[in-house]
Amino acid sequence: MKKARIIVIIVLLLLLILAGVILVKLNQEKEAKEWAETRDENMEVDIEEHIIPVRGQDEFFSIEKLMTNYYLYLQMGNQDAVYQVLADSYKSTNQITSSNAISIAQRTSGTGESFRAREMYYKDDLTNPIYLVYGIIETNNQGKECYALVYIDNENSTYAVEPIQARAYENYRTEKTELVSIETIEKNDYNKYAKMTIMEEEMITRYFETWLKENLFYTDYAYSRLDTEYQKAKYPTRSSYQEYVTNHQEQFTSMLPEMMKQYEDFESEEEYINYLNTYEVKGLDQYKIEETDEYTQYTLIDDYGNYYIIRATSPMNYTVLLDTYTIDLPEFVEQYNQANVEGKMQLNLIKLFTAINAGDYEYAYQKLNETYRNENFPTLGDFENYVKENFFAKNTIGVSNFETYDYIYRYEVTIKNEEQPNATYAVKKTFSMSLGEGTEFEYSFNRE
Repeated sequence: MKKARIIVIIVLLLLLILAGVILVKLNQEKEAKEWAETRDENMEVDIEEHIIPVRGQDEFFSIEKLMTNYYLYLQMGNQDAVYQVLADSYKSTNQITSSNAISIAQRTSGTGESFRAREMYYKDDLTNPIYLVYGIIETNNQGKECYALVYIDNENSTYAVEPIQARAYENYRTEKTELVSIETIEKNDYNKYAKMTIMEEEMITRYFETWLKENLFYTDYAYSRLDTEYQKAKYPTRSSYQEYVTNHQEQFTSMLPEMMKQYEDFESEEEYINYLNTYEVKGLDQYKIEETDEYTQYTLIDDYGNYYIIRATSPMNYTVLLDTYTIDLPEFVEQYNQANVEGKMQLNLIKLFTAINAGDYEYAYQKLNETYRNENFPTLGDFENYVKENFFAKNTIGVSNFETYDYIYRYEVTIKNEEQPNATYAVKKTFSMSLGEGTEFEYSFNRE
């Protein structure tokens, strides 16, 4: 009897445990259902969309190609093509027909022989993104700024263009005005959208040649593209930058293939032949690409030894530095901080002679020890004349016999002519240097 009572108690306990497990499970299922319902409700809420820069270079140049086609149709006077490419809403608002499409579109778009995008943003709604495009339309290197919306229908692989004014562009870009996509863009003979693939070399060439053109023909725009810190340190005024461009104009012109003179530019065939015989092709000598969390850095060096350090946060959305010494690049600071005293002095010497080779005597002059500078080179002109008379147009250096004297560091520096690497003649100087905070330094050298 006692044994039977124990069995009953065990069974009751098991039933209670089972009931508890069931209740817990039911409660969990209820909570899971409530969470799922809440999640579904949240998912039904539209995700807030923003205007953001176009990140992919293939995407950027694919949209640029569509705008190029549009301007080609305008230039050729192809009324039907222009009419078929324009967005329906734009045609309706402006009462555009196939017979007046060009004349009306040109009032907003302008016209020219070539189009080049400078900036591009987009609003992505998956199947029907809208692109906000700012570019320049050119004829004989004379350009007019232009703006447009490009609508894409990915399902039909089609596009439509809506020319807009600068103020409208800015309102869309800053989201003061809402962009509304087109649900369907019917296919016709002129509005096919095909994606392009851009190779690394094409991207490098685009940056290089674009920068040359901006400097030659749109100097104010080029000036606005300079890195802010670099601009303040090196070219604080537009006139100072214009002087740089003027000094490099001949070099820039020689590196743009489109600037090569043609037969009709000469009075005789003999002059043209002489020009061809003496014409020397110049351009990009080397490049390096580095990816950071904030930007892609393209370091370009042309055949004249000029540097162009281009930092792009998105395609063609970039800032530029024109040397490696005016402000400290992150990679230089990292290398400098890891170097010992000998290495730091050597890095600083490289900066000095990089500046001298670039003709930037003011940088090297300002780094001189103040007392030494006042006693030996009272003016920048004195220093410049000395360097030109005692060093070379392009210098390469070697260092030896490092010594330390009460926090003053010395190197024996051998200076050779970079343009005559096999020459035996060299200039030998003793450079003294003291290191300051961060990467600051000052120096002196023996004049004899």
